[in-house]
Amino acid sequence: MTLQELIKDNPSGFTFNLTTGKMAKHRKGFYVALTNNCFEDLEDCDKFIKAFNFFKNVCSKDVYIGGWSEKDKYYLDYVIHVRTYGHAIDIANEFNQQAIFDCEDKTSVFVN
Repeated sequence: MTLQELIKDNPSGFTFNLTTGKMAKHRKGFYVALTNNCFEDLEDCDKFIKAFNFFKNVCSKDVYIGGWSEKDKYYLDYVIHVRTYGHAIDIANEFNQQAIFDCEDKTSVFVN
């Protein structure tokens, strides 16, 4: 499955582990994005994947791809999983994120 197919098949959102080739299935904790990437053309995602492959090799935590589509735009970010709300909020603030994703409630939680 290509990244483009993954986005089209999961427009409301997904978190995907490129290393395992499977969807992330955390039941507790939070996903926090480290980047803010917006694409109008899915063909532009190829550069994103190349950068991801480099990024995952220099990061000490598992890094995922999180994405969704909204109003004919595609959002893709490098995402990490953390266990606590406080840690997720701290990271979100550090990386200027608007929200985190609660794995248990399956909802976005706005930071500010």
